[in-house]
Amino acid sequence: MKKQLLKKTLAIVLSLAMAASLAGCGDKNTGETTGTAADGTTAAQTAGENKTEAPSDGGNQEVKTITLYPGDANLQSGLVGGYKGDLFAEHGFALDVWAYSDEKTNAILASGDMPDVMYVTRDNLEVMIEAGMVLNLDDYMDKLPHIAGDEQLEVAMNYAREYESAGTGKLYGMPTTVGGKTLSTGVTKNMLVLNWEYYKGIGAPEFKDQWELIDVMKQMTEKYPVGEDGVENWGTYLNAGSDTDYWANITQYLKWFGYEPTHLKFLLETDMVNGEYRSILEDDSKYREGLKWYNTVYREGLMDPDSINNDRQTQKAKVDNKHAMVTSGTLQGYGGYQPIYMPGTKIYQESWNSIYGTNTLMVINAKSKNIDAALAFIDMMADPDAYMRVFMGNEGDIWYVEDGIAYLRQDIIDNYGNGEDIVFENGEVLKLWSTPWIISDSSFLTSYKGPDGNNREVRVDRWFEIQDKVNNTPQQQEWREMTGYDYYVDQVMDAGNYYLTSDLDYVANFASIPDDMMQLTLDAIKDVVVNASWQMVYAESDEQFDAIWNQMVEDCINLEAQDIIDWRLNDLEQARATRDALSE
Repeated sequence: MKKQLLKKTLAIVLSLAMAASLAGCGDKNTGETTGTAADGTTAAQTAGENKTEAPSDGGNQEVKTITLYPGDANLQSGLVGGYKGDLFAEHGFALDVWAYSDEKTNAILASGDMPDVMYVTRDNLEVMIEAGMVLNLDDYMDKLPHIAGDEQLEVAMNYAREYESAGTGKLYGMPTTVGGKTLSTGVTKNMLVLNWEYYKGIGAPEFKDQWELIDVMKQMTEKYPVGEDGVENWGTYLNAGSDTDYWANITQYLKWFGYEPTHLKFLLETDMVNGEYRSILEDDSKYREGLKWYNTVYREGLMDPDSINNDRQTQKAKVDNKHAMVTSGTLQGYGGYQPIYMPGTKIYQESWNSIYGTNTLMVINAKSKNIDAALAFIDMMADPDAYMRVFMGNEGDIWYVEDGIAYLRQDIIDNYGNGEDIVFENGEVLKLWSTPWIISDSSFLTSYKGPDGNNREVRVDRWFEIQDKVNNTPQQQEWREMTGYDYYVDQVMDAGNYYLTSDLDYVANFASIPDDMMQLTLDAIKDVVVNASWQMVYAESDEQFDAIWNQMVEDCINLEAQDIIDWRLNDLEQARATRDALSE
């Protein structure tokens, strides 16, 4: 879809507006930036320079520093060092990560001053292709050995050539998190979980639905008003920091019943179980029901009254410290929480990956002077062995190979999950590197073998030694004794309410991107819905709740919300037809 004139005009205006500030942020004597370029202002002006670091591989390979702009703020900025830096050096590059912000993303798109490698969304990719900003990866497949010829990646790349190439049919953006869906026996975000010790402490009463659950939450907070650290407990916590395109706190509630929030920005709730889309503005929508549930929790004095002031990290800290009786909003609870089956629950298996890739792609700056190093980075991001080493450290740190078999150190197995950092012998702390890889961690296996003869998983928490440990904790054993099931998924399956796939799987991959005028309308609708949703959560009476709801619906209708809904429904039908045709 061609971008509208409005966006291109805004880009030109932004580019001119940013020029002065961008030009003045570097070293005044050289006109170039210094340091790690973590602020991302003028480092793009020198992103193509060849920076030679300490040579690796016995001095036979020059290590070039490349710059990376991440897809979100989860990745720490600056030059990557330690064991990760050693691994990168083996591949011929050092990596300097720019700090992320929405403002910086807009500045990069407007000015064209890019890092060597950048994570981009699908809608931004089209603009960048048309502006000639990104490299055609099809011309360099001979330098991408972990990508070229891989069957799973080829499906995703062909999709990108067809639907994410601005009509060129070329591969400009490398899909990320590629892989199929697999059954998970562990706790996922689609499950209702309760604080296990507190729930057990009140006798683990049964409840028939989410409304009776509120009484259970009240019993738990009355018996356990504060945690072991003396901090007040609440029935649940929300946060306002996750509200992006829609009111995100409805997410967990929807997932309990097999819904996904995929199209909420278009005022549509997605019923994955029945394969249907419905307007959230209907009085019998699951969205309205969820708001009513949260409001009831609040009026019963069970919701953290500071929820609207929480960001996600604040909410997470409270949940991780087990101050929630039930986790909700956008955040699931894990350690100290156990899934409890509620009649009516419908579990649609969550999946972070897709056979076509997710909404995030990786691109290389067409003007980069470090193209070979950038390609080496892209290729490494499709290497399961490299993925494992970033996740687990180098051989000899927490794992080792003996007679061709990869083992975990016994002390790592014994202490896994105790809440303490894993520290290498050199004093370095093992830390996650939170950025999307090209391959998913559940669909690709490493070349290392385990004692059972099977190839090892990418992540240590998927190794069977760790699985045996985490699935047999005292809490797990107590849960099994109480329910009579080995895993929660078994319990849901036995009730006939588990769904691995849906008729709506991957439809969103083929949906259209709104044009700029529609996006302005969507932004206005989002402001109305998010503000009204918070007001309804904090409503002091049914009458006030209903009045806010009715006003929200009226305001959305005045913003031509029905036209948006009708357009999206028609678009999704076309997207489903395209998906079906592609699979024939």
